[in-house]
Amino acid sequence: MSMPVSRKSYGTQKNILAMSQDWHAIERMLNQSSYGVVTEDGRKIIKAFTPYPSNDGSCIGLVFNDYDVTDGDVAASILIDGKVEERKLPIAIASAAKAALKAQGLILFPLGDVTIAAVLSAEKLAIAVGDAANTEYEVDVYVSGEDFREATVTTKANWTITGDSGTKVGLDRVEYVSPTHVKLHLKASATTVAGNVTAVPVAAAMSLGVAPASAITIATVA
Repeated sequence: MSMPVSRKSYGTQKNILAMSQDWHAIERMLNQSSYGVVTEDGRKIIKAFTPYPSNDGSCIGLVFNDYDVTDGDVAASILIDGKVEERKLPIAIASAAKAALKAQGLILFPLGDVTIAAVLSAEKLAIAVGDAANTEYEVDVYVSGEDFREATVTTKANWTITGDSGTKVGLDRVEYVSPTHVKLHLKASATTVAGNVTAVPVAAAMSLGVAPASAITIATVA
């Protein structure tokens, strides 16, 4: 029978998963003798994403949530595989622990040290030449190989748009739909002119901190 999981959040718990999909966790017991216990407000806490059971070659995963072990043993979720942003972890991970985690499929990604890149696709818009200023459009953009970062992908400055000045069709706002799907809301700044509009998010808008390999055409004015 599965044990209930007791958890309490202390402070701001960060999401360190680099991608929303393809991760797994197992259940293990934690107590005041477990690695990484800290005292906060008189309570004994094991912070989310602390190495388990220790920060060395015996590490098998990362504690998935904050757990309060003041009053005794608790059943905890331990992340054992997936892709994780190392820069968000509460403590530095020892090289031996990194090697052990990597061997079983839990990959730590330091920003700027990731070689894979996302691939974008879109349901390209067909816009008529001569549409009036302030005409609004929207286009669905999808990503594979990485996720959009919800907190930053909706910032217009985190998208590189080309062709907008020539076609008069520019980015108005970005709507986050899911980790792999956003809607780009476009608007005509003047009467539309023939040409293509392309888009690509910058690295800061992506879960692994890596910009997609290339921009895609999101609209053709003809």
